[in-house]
Amino acid sequence: MVKLLQQFLILVIIIYCLNMIYFYFRNKSKKYKNIPSFEMSYLIRMYGIDIHKIGIKLIEKNISIVNAIIVSVDLLIYYNISNLLLRMCLVFIITLVLVFLLYNILGTRYRKMTFK
Repeated sequence: MVKLLQQFLILVIIIYCLNMIYFYFRNKSKKYKNIPSFEMSYLIRMYGIDIHKIGIKLIEKNISIVNAIIVSVDLLIYYNISNLLLRMCLVFIITLVLVFLLYNILGTRYRKMTFK
């Protein structure tokens, strides 16, 4: 159990860093600097938030954390289950559940921040 938790934390940190590097280079690009990412446009469309009121940097950090958690859970499931069919089904179902759950939490948190 401790080894699994260590693997999870290491994966979260690595994937978070990679995602933040992605946002760093995306913001340096002249072409994509003012275009919101897919995750941001999802939050804007579904929850009606204003990303400029909250701050793009804060949103990028929170999106990176959420994505790191989702990918880390998926990787741990993928590498620790031996049956291929069960592994793929679980990864697919858990990915969908985590995306909807974590982005719902993030969207409601941002909605509360913009209405205060």
